[in-house]
Parts: sequence; C-alpha cells; structure tokens
Amino acid sequence: MIEIEDLFGLGGRLSDILPGYAYREDQEEMAQVIYTSLVNDGKAAIEAGTGIGKSFSYLSALFLALKESPGEKAVIATSTQALQSQLFEKDIPIIKEALDMDRLEVALLYGRKNYICQRRLFEALREETLLSFGEDDFIIKTNEFLNTTKTGAIPEVGDKSLALFLLQYASEYEECTSRLCPYYKNGECYFLRARERAKKASLIVTNQTLMLLDSIEKFDSGFDSDSNSVLPYYSYLVVDEAHHIEEQATKCFSSEYSRSSLIYYIDRISKRRDKSRYKASLLERVKAYIKDKKIIEKTARDLDRLKSLSREFDSAFRGAVESYLLSKSSRRDSSFFEKENSLLLERDFFVSFGDLYKKKGNELCDFIGSIYTSVALNLSEEVDQHVIILKNYFLELSNLSLALSEFLAFDEFGEKIPYIEVYKGNISIKIAPMKTGPLLERYLVYPLKSVIYTSATLSIDGDFTYFIERSGLSGIREDAAFRVYKSPFDYESNLRIYIPSDGVSCPQNGEPDDEYNRYLTLLSSSSIDVSDGGALVLFTSFDMMTKVYKGVYDAIGTRHKLLIQDKNAQKATLLREFKEDENSSLFATSSFWEGVDVQGSSLRLLIIARPPFTPPTDPIFKARMNDISENGGSPFFSLALPDCILRLKQGIGRLIRSENDKGVVILSDKRIKTANYGIVIQNALKTGENLKIIPQESILEEIEEFLF
Repeated sequence: MIEIEDLFGLGGRLSDILPGYAYREDQEEMAQVIYTSLVNDGKAAIEAGTGIGKSFSYLSALFLALKESPGEKAVIATSTQALQSQLFEKDIPIIKEALDMDRLEVALLYGRKNYICQRRLFEALREETLLSFGEDDFIIKTNEFLNTTKTGAIPEVGDKSLALFLLQYASEYEECTSRLCPYYKNGECYFLRARERAKKASLIVTNQTLMLLDSIEKFDSGFDSDSNSVLPYYSYLVVDEAHHIEEQATKCFSSEYSRSSLIYYIDRISKRRDKSRYKASLLERVKAYIKDKKIIEKTARDLDRLKSLSREFDSAFRGAVESYLLSKSSRRDSSFFEKENSLLLERDFFVSFGDLYKKKGNELCDFIGSIYTSVALNLSEEVDQHVIILKNYFLELSNLSLALSEFLAFDEFGEKIPYIEVYKGNISIKIAPMKTGPLLERYLVYPLKSVIYTSATLSIDGDFTYFIERSGLSGIREDAAFRVYKSPFDYESNLRIYIPSDGVSCPQNGEPDDEYNRYLTLLSSSSIDVSDGGALVLFTSFDMMTKVYKGVYDAIGTRHKLLIQDKNAQKATLLREFKEDENSSLFATSSFWEGVDVQGSSLRLLIIARPPFTPPTDPIFKARMNDISENGGSPFFSLALPDCILRLKQGIGRLIRSENDKGVVILSDKRIKTANYGIVIQNALKTGENLKIIPQESILEEIEEFLF
C-alpha cells in the first residue's frame, strides 16, 4: 500500500507528477496527522500557513483512509465556490493520479439554488416572456450552455451576465414539483443528478452551509435514512476555511420572520403573475383538486385577512421598538426605520414592551395555522404540479409562523439572541444562537467518526482556545490533535510590518473622525507614491474608504491608477484589473480581507486602515460580549481582541502568496503601539524582527529601500 511518505517524500510520486515540486516536511507531517486522526476516529484542528499546501495534505490523508475502509464516505466543506472548484478540477485529479486511485468516485455538490431548473426555464421560454425584455442574446447563450454542460451548475457559467440571468430560473424548493416534473421523472433534473452523483461518490466536495443544514436535518430526523438530507451518510469530514465555521453555524442555527417574506409567499399563492401563460393564480389553478370548491374563495379571503393581520402586527411591533428606543435615549429616533439598522433586543424589551405586540403576533400565528390546516385537509393527493407548489408555499408560511412563535415566547436569554434588522423600511425579526460550540458538538462533532478543521488562521500565537470554544471541540479537547504549521515562505526576509510611531489613533468607538481620515489620506498618498502603486488599502467601512479614496485621488490621482470597490462591482473583475496593471492601487473593504490571491509585484504594499474590530453595535457580537461579562469574563480579551487578530492575520495573508513575493504592511492606527492590547497584536503578527515602530518619514525611506 502507498504510504504518506511515498507521496510527499524526496523523489516521491508528487515530484514525478508536478514540475518544480518542492518537498515540505510540514506538509507531509500534516498529512500524517490527519491520516492518523481519520483512521483512529479522531478530531483535529490544524493551522497551515500560506504555502504549506494544506489541500494536498488532507486530500491524500482522506484518499488513503477511504482506501483502507472501502465502505466509508467523506465530505470536504469549504466556504467559497472558488476553493470547491479548485479542489475538484485541479487538486483532486493530481492526488488521484499520484495514489493510483482513479476509480474512487468524487462528486462536487453546490447548494440547490446554484443549479438551473429546466422546467422553470423552458416554461418561461414557451411563454415568450423573455423576448419582451430583449434577452434574445441570453437565450442563444443559454442554449449553448445547456448543449455543453453536464451539470447545469450556474457557478460553471463563464459569462457573469449570463449567470445572473440564469439565477432567475434556479432550482428552488418551493417551486420544485419533484416526481411530477418531466425532467425529474426522466432523470434530467440537474439538482437531482448532482444528489445522485453525491450518493454514489466516496468523496463529496461541498460548502459549509449545505453541510451544516444537512447535519441538522440528519440529527433532527434521528438519522432516519428516509429523511430529506441531501448528503449521503458519511464518516469523515474536513472543514477547510474553518475560521468561518462559527459565522456559518450562527446563520444555520438561526430563525427569522419578516412581513416582507410573508407577503412574498402570499402573493406567490394568490396573485396572477405578469406575462404568464396561466390565466389564473396558483390558488385558482388547484381548484380541480380541492374537495370543497368553496375553499378557494375562503382561502383567498383568508390570505387578504392574513395581510391585514401582518400589517397590524408590524405596526404594533414598530411601536414597541420605538418605545424601547425612547426608553434608552430619552428622545424619539424617527429615522431608525428609514436606514439600514440592527438592534439587539435585551431583557427589558420583553419585560416592558412585550404586551404591545404579543396579542397581535399570536393572532397572526394562529391564523396562519388555521389556513394551513384548512388547505392541507382539503387538498387531494398530489396529482398536479401546482398542488405540490401550493403545499410548498404554505409550508414556508408555516415556517415563518414557527419562527415568529419562537420570538413571541422568547425567554432563553442565556441560549439565544433576539434582534432585529431593518433594510429599506422592512423589519426582520431574528433569533441566533448565543454559542455555536455546543451546537456543533451535538450536531457535527459527536455524530461523525472524524472531523478535521483546517485554515491559515485558527490560533492566536499558537493558542487554539478561542477556536476550540466555537467549533464544538471543547468536550474532546484532550483527545483531539492541534497543530500549527507555519508558512514555508521567508517572512522575516520578505515581509516588513510598520506602525507609525508618530501616527494618529483612530477613535475607539464609532466612525473615524476627520483628523484620522486626513492622516490616513496623507499616509496612503505618500506610501503609494514611494511604492509606485501596487497597493491594497483595506478598510472596515465603505464611508471611510470613500472619503480617504477621494482625498488620495485628489492628491496623486493624476500620476497613479487608483481603483475602488463599488457596492455593485464584481470582485473578480476588479481583482483582474488590479492584477493586470502592477502599478495600480485598490481601495477595498471586508470582502477583500480574504480570498484574494495576487502573486508577484502587483501587490507589494498593504495598508490596513484600522484593526478590524467587530462594531460593538453588532447585535450578535454585543450579546456575546454581554454574556461573557455576565459570566465574569473579559469580553474584550476573550472575544473582541481574538476575533480582530484572526481577521487581521487574514488581511496580512493577502500580501505574501509565493516564495518570491516581498512586500510591506503598514498598520496605520497608532493604537497598535499605544493601547494596552497593542503588544498582543504585535506578538501575533511579527516573525522575528520584521515588525518596526518608527516615524512615518522613516517608513517611507525603508519602503523605497526594501522594495527597490
């Protein structure tokens, strides 16, 4: 049998396949640790720095473990489609060849809404609604794609405009008619095919959200083989980009109610759709399958009544929130619902203002339940696709009712976080888990034989405590493997980190003030001038980015190409433009803090506008801070600072992407020098003597000397 060392060792199989292959002892050791964990039903968390080649490590370990246990299955879950594609199209074929395991079946599975629904698409084509929008070119390109694709997966569409067009006809649970769909019956449904490939495969590459939702479905069904889970039962799990697992788990274990969602489903049931070949609403189209014909008219009236009840609840709830805000600030904030906003609803909200909206809310939930029961009892067997779709929409209404009922009965302040979000005047009521660790432990870590977490950023200076508490590993901490493999790149020689000793401190709370923006504008302008571009300037807010960009553009825009992230801009398009002109500079926010791989001189200067602390007004973050404080801990040092350091490490990780890269990081915020937590950040970032705290003028001199 082929061993790990046969693959990675000097003169090994990878060196025969890959031109320029370089042996890395840590890469081989990482593969061995993962393999040992897999075959011994163990758990592990492994931090692997840029350049280690972690995907080859865990892929080889998985393949060998599967070879040793032929009946087992494995899943790799990532947070980005880009990594999914890279694994499936590039890395896995290489490992297959190296291990002589071409017969091992591997499947790539996206989330449902990433696959074209042919029934919806061709119905739209038959109705000729597309032609009225002047979309002839899209129709031609769609036909070309359908004639060549084997998967029907929208992420595989090369044309971004076409991909956006096809998303209108993506597979959706509510619109799925399953066995009554001709494409489903003939085995031509793209999503069904993807699921079938996954069931047959020994290894499935998917995303963290799908993996988590599937784990919840399996657990809640008692691991019933007839459950609605999408993935087959598997024993081994590798979570790559695992620094996102808390964020993804928070979303997957949350519930939500909003009036806008309620109205959307009501309209899908009761309204006639514009430009549709059907002359009746969905509700009217199922009349032939309703035992009591009068139920159609009654349900239509009930849905109108439901709209009224939802409006009454919405009004009552807004009034309660306004009263709550008034009790906090002693003055009415009439603009709260007019802007993008979020608000943690603390205990005093439910104690003081619950009666203002609860009666209306309970009435709304009861009415949804009565309509659902009435329609469900009067529908015949599912002999028509419209009946199935109708049931699906009523089920979604019922799910909204359950989420609202949970909020109305809210009393578990230690377990869950109640909050609201406001967007374009619409309120979403949400309940998120206080802690993801216990949930991941129950739903993911314990049910599986082996779970491997890996990422470039999991520890704080080698300490995994922060990650362990959030990933479900607390209960097995003593038995799990924890490793840090540092990047093989020579950071001490090729990376310089500077903190201006004569800089300005960014205000502790709220948006940076004019003084800080002026300082950052001058620092960025002079630094980009000295580096001759090739700069990525990372911000934590659009407002700050826009102001500083304008100032820099006014100062040096005539002699430097400056790019800025627009809310509507495609990240890939902007990155391509930045890469192609090595003297351009890019101003960007949160989405560019990770997942950006720019090798070579196109990125040689990284300016970080301020430490990426999560805003204290973020409701989930605030609730978790309060919870730590109430339990006698330090919310700043237990949550805010570790979270910031991991984000900061991700940001700095954009700079050195190959062994030949060299670059400079400027941490502009003087607090990293003066604040009591500054030394913690410095220790977490520096490698040897590559971090310096010197005046701005000296920084500019060293940039020029170091880069050129």
